Amino acid sequence: MGPSVSPRVLDVVRSTVCSQMDVAKALLRDIDTDCECSEPDMELPTTNILFEGHVGGAVAEQLNLAAACWRVADVDILVEMLTIPSLRTEAQQVFERAIAKGAFGEHSVVMVLERRHAQRLIMDSRCNLNGLQSAEASLVGSKNNLMSDNDDFPVVLGLAEVLALSRDVRVREFVSTLYAVMFKVYCADGYRERMLRGLVEHVTNNAHTPADVELGIDILTFLVREEEGTARPVLCMMHEAVELANADRATLYQRLRASEEEITLARTERQGEINNLTKEKLTLSQKNIEAENAQARLKVSSLSLFTVYTMSSSASHDLIFSCEG
Repeated sequence: MGPSVSPRVLDVVRSTVCSQMDVAKALLRDIDTDCECSEPDMELPTTNILFEGHVGGAVAEQLNLAAACWRVADVDILVEMLTIPSLRTEAQQVFERAIAKGAFGEHSVVMVLERRHAQRLIMDSRCNLNGLQSAEASLVGSKNNLMSDNDDFPVVLGLAEVLALSRDVRVREFVSTLYAVMFKVYCADGYRERMLRGLVEHVTNNAHTPADVELGIDILTFLVREEEGTARPVLCMMHEAVELANADRATLYQRLRASEEEITLARTERQGEINNLTKEKLTLSQKNIEAENAQARLKVSSLSLFTVYTMSSSASHDLIFSCEG
């Protein structure tokens, strides 16, 4: 179903997808299987010539656009599945495979996001007119320029962040296109600030690979070049990131200094203990030597006394023997 698909038909499909998981998964499998046929394959030169040769320029442009956007319903269904937590991961994977195979073109994604966002704005306007929103919700809505929790923006932004992690070259190239599309469709300040801040955090995060950082820089460069008024907030966010990094660096430096001081103090205390142990060892060694010398002197004294005693005993014995004789 191309751009001419009825909004009521899409509404029925969306409600069915949200209420019946078996139907949703069946549609998900069908879309995944049908990804072999891509939208660019439909943009044949003969088709364009046929349109331009038999109809007016405006009609020919519409027909050529219809040929380039014949997967609009599939894209819309996948975006709807992104809003369902239990189907979000599978829908993201199908989206990635479809883009890698060229099944979804830029025109279909733009058309789907524009239509869904326009419908959301109309619904919000009707709710405001009918007084269905509270005063607090109205204030929050006006502050965020119609950025609401039930909008597609968070899940589409999440899809872009997931696709940015892909290793497929075509998918990574499509991420830049998707950000440009979101920047045009979700033109409120709240949307744009969230996109830019996410990209700035992405390129300033050391946890990402150089390839991921390069992709984020390319997207930021493209947005700054193409979208007026983007350079200043990006530079401000970069400045904030640098200040935060400097603050973290200063904190780490203070911790490092404290750790070094603790290590130095512990080393000094340990050296003092070693010196004390060395002194005690020398003292004990000296006392041991003195004890050994004293023991040696005692042995000499004991031997001398024993010799004297022996000689005295012998002399007494001789004297007694001579007297008896």
